[in-house]
Amino acid sequence: MLESKDALLSSVMIKLKDEKKLVKKFQHFSFGAQFMVIAYLVALLVISYNINALQDEVKEALADTQHTQKLANDLLQSSEDLTRMSRTYVSTGDPIYKHAFLKVLQIRNGLTPRPSNYSPVYWHLNLENGAHLEGAKSLPMASLRALMLDANFTAREISLLDESQHASDKLAEIEQKAFALIAASVNLQDFDASSPNAKQALALLYDKDYVQAKKNIMVPISQVIASVENRTSKKIATIQSNIDFHIRLLWISILAGAAGFMAVFLYTYNRFVTPLSQLSDYDALTGVFNRRGFMLMAKHELQRSQKDDLALCLLMIDIDHFKMVNDNYGHMVGDQVLKSITKKLHMNLRASDSLGRWGGEEFIVILPNQESSRALVIAERLRESIEQSELRINKNTTVKVTISIGLSCFNKHIANLEALISSADERLYKAKQGGRNQVCR
Repeated sequence: MLESKDALLSSVMIKLKDEKKLVKKFQHFSFGAQFMVIAYLVALLVISYNINALQDEVKEALADTQHTQKLANDLLQSSEDLTRMSRTYVSTGDPIYKHAFLKVLQIRNGLTPRPSNYSPVYWHLNLENGAHLEGAKSLPMASLRALMLDANFTAREISLLDESQHASDKLAEIEQKAFALIAASVNLQDFDASSPNAKQALALLYDKDYVQAKKNIMVPISQVIASVENRTSKKIATIQSNIDFHIRLLWISILAGAAGFMAVFLYTYNRFVTPLSQLSDYDALTGVFNRRGFMLMAKHELQRSQKDDLALCLLMIDIDHFKMVNDNYGHMVGDQVLKSITKKLHMNLRASDSLGRWGGEEFIVILPNQESSRALVIAERLRESIEQSELRINKNTTVKVTISIGLSCFNKHIANLEALISSADERLYKAKQGGRNQVCR
């Protein structure tokens, strides 16, 4: 029993000595955990940034598609407008339509600056209502083919567009032949749509060769538009797959972060919080329960005694004239006296008994399953062990102290632990008043 008590005290003292190391380890662990959290948040930000960047790529791909489709349609629309202008010119003889025809042709071939409002002004001219070719803000000169090259059309798409533009140029040659017939016929001020030249010119613009040439323009352009749409859809599908991967990665990271947080929480609780909370129940100097730890343990013992109808006694112990020890030898010696008395008390208690430091030079002991008569014997044994011992400070000086003990046992008149402690404290006061170095029950 004595070895058991001594081993318990040694174990607690070792824990107390390791407390600073444990706190230091916790600080290092906390620093590492903070670093990991920062790295985790940075990783989430990087993933989110990549998702946004990929979404921007999708928008850019769609914008590029719209631009390339617009250029392809511009070629088709230019051919339509050239046809409309040429047919209107040979039908009316009005030179404004010939002028519009030549202007559109020059813009398409990059021979004159491309206006910023090119599509609404030139591809949808309404010359009858006063719309004119001049006066629009101009951009640098560039042929439609050069714009297509800048728009990163594929070699096949450029080849198809060249085929379409070649067919459109062929169409323009037919249209200009019709212009020559009109110019050679009569004075345009006296234009006669029923004249032979006018009829021949109009026939050129409606015969089967002209209609076939129009089809030869449209087919390659349709193939280009389909190619651009297919190419863009594949590109967007690849980007979207990448986005989906990053989104999955983001969710996995969030779930992994939550799992990691729980793992860190459990590790911290088991590795640091629980040991530190256990150390907080012990007195740092003596290694026995402090008041908080003793009360938690004593309440449990009292509940067990009430449940099983077992006896329970409590000892309140005070070192006699302890202030004189501190005054005469200093507080360092006083601390040695407290530790020495703690060890002596432990050596004379059972493994089931619990010792605590109540405060200052006061100690408290709970004796589970112990009748008052037996508790009195234990109290006397404790008192005698202290009285008969001495603490050697140096070669020439020793310190002898005595203790006074108040004994109280649980019975029907004591309702709770606080009442039990109060009763023992009253008896300790009587023991000190009766001359000290004695047990009062």
